[in-house]
Amino acid sequence: MDNRQVDLADKFISELGIFYSRQEGAFENLLDDEREELGIEDSKSIRIRPLAQTFLAVQGDVYNMAHLPAVFESQKLYQDTFKSVYLNSNARTIVLAYKVGLMMSGITDRLRETLAQKYQPAVPKARNLTWALLIQALLNDKKFPVYLEDYGSKLVKEAAFRDVLKQLTGSRVAPLIKELLGSPAYHDKVVQEKYDFLRATEAFKKAITTAMDKFGWSKKSF
Repeated sequence: MDNRQVDLADKFISELGIFYSRQEGAFENLLDDEREELGIEDSKSIRIRPLAQTFLAVQGDVYNMAHLPAVFESQKLYQDTFKSVYLNSNARTIVLAYKVGLMMSGITDRLRETLAQKYQPAVPKARNLTWALLIQALLNDKKFPVYLEDYGSKLVKEAAFRDVLKQLTGSRVAPLIKELLGSPAYHDKVVQEKYDFLRATEAFKKAITTAMDKFGWSKKSF
């Protein structure tokens, strides 16, 4: 109930008509007239835990994406996750990144298709890394303003947006993950099929460095 959460809730309502569920069941318990009074237009709500993961993903903090209890138990981690600067960000950009997390099932399938058979056990470990890299792929794409306009105002999982994410997974994210899997730094771990290094923030940093050289990316935020 702190001011940061209240301000985020106001932001999503005022800019997009989307309800922000800071508490379990808050959206489902709203009556129709309450939704109308609040100006809620979307049939789904943004939830606090996936939103925390979204903010961590754009920061490249892959490690804490998988350790959410620590984020909510540590004042410092909490403030570093829910940065006050996000209150001035475009709500559509946040929603677009949030929706990547909602659509990870099909994205993971696409990643699995692009990796060699011997790397298949790595795919589940790379989920959060893939999410974080896909956000960077979107933010660095010249079509990003179009994606923002077409897919950033609603929480519906559009088939066309899913196609965009699958294409970016194949052409941008998969090559970066392949590079990590082939890196001498991780050779022994790969041989032993110990892929937890893909859940470390260091893997994201290495992948971004590669993307800067390979695709001309820069590390972007909201």
